[in-house]
Amino acid sequence: MKPDTSKPSEAAHDISSRTAFRVISASYSQASSGSLGLDDISVRFSKPLADHDASPVLEPFLPGKWFRRNSTTITFDPTPGYVEATSEEVLIPKGIRAKGSGSIQASVAFSLPPINPEVLRIQEVLADLGYLPVQFRRSTRHQYVFDNIPEIASFTRPPSGIFTWKWSTMPHSLKRLWHPGNYGVITQGAVMAFERTHQMIVNKVLSSGLVKALAVARVAHSIDPDPYEYVDVSETRPESLTVFQDGSAVFHSLANTGIENSTPIGTWPVYLRLESQTLQGTYPNGVPYDIPDVRYLNYFNGNYAIHAFNRSSYGFPQSAGCVELPLDAAAKVWRYLHYGTLVTVT
Repeated sequence: MKPDTSKPSEAAHDISSRTAFRVISASYSQASSGSLGLDDISVRFSKPLADHDASPVLEPFLPGKWFRRNSTTITFDPTPGYVEATSEEVLIPKGIRAKGSGSIQASVAFSLPPINPEVLRIQEVLADLGYLPVQFRRSTRHQYVFDNIPEIASFTRPPSGIFTWKWSTMPHSLKRLWHPGNYGVITQGAVMAFERTHQMIVNKVLSSGLVKALAVARVAHSIDPDPYEYVDVSETRPESLTVFQDGSAVFHSLANTGIENSTPIGTWPVYLRLESQTLQGTYPNGVPYDIPDVRYLNYFNGNYAIHAFNRSSYGFPQSAGCVELPLDAAAKVWRYLHYGTLVTVT
């Protein structure tokens, strides 16, 4: 278990009233490996803890152990491979004491987000077929049992195991988006890439047709024919775009984003690609535009796209919201990207 150097999770909760000795927060960290999707669960108190045997209770039961991280924090380290529970509640019992004086006067609880077994199995199969930046390894103790379950049935009874990153050089902006068992943007992009490869409608909808296609591909060991690409757009001056392929940066260019903060911040999968299009609309300042033959468009969020656009210089906000590149750079990016490729704007 590595030391906790991260900021508290967004799921941290203030779960107690203001008493002399109280629970300040209970939080969980998403894991880069582990099929439950947790790295740890931490409970922080307002004062140093006395030596005690009482520990929070997890319902349903989750294998692992609690330990003292520091004088005010206790942390649960889950055993990898537990996937049966679809939700988890943490109960902090009353009676836990502070050093000197004071004790928790009433039990408090919080819930973790649910784990969807079907989504978890979709992620496991997509990892096996190379559509995700993670790889999945089944627990050996479940190997025989799982091999005797029909492939389609595994989507409601996923095998236990762990996910690990395929490349040590994965950018943090991508790694923080990975949540096993939750249909997040990394999995959505992988589903879209799978649908494109198998000539399905590219809509990232979790349907019975998708499950059947994944089961067939898993049996046939139909591996993703493309490398794993990812695009990071930085609004730090000079603004730039970087393409990662299989974890390594393979292309970098100056870029322009939108004036008046009109480019959205976040991550989305490419959902439409056009080699040429006339762009019509209005700049954030109200000035209309009608621009013919804009080249190499990769739409990733609504009307926002990465595309070529001729400017005298690049590296600062100039567009109506899209990400602009010089023509030769846009042509190179076009060859790297495909449906489902994730684009992060930071």
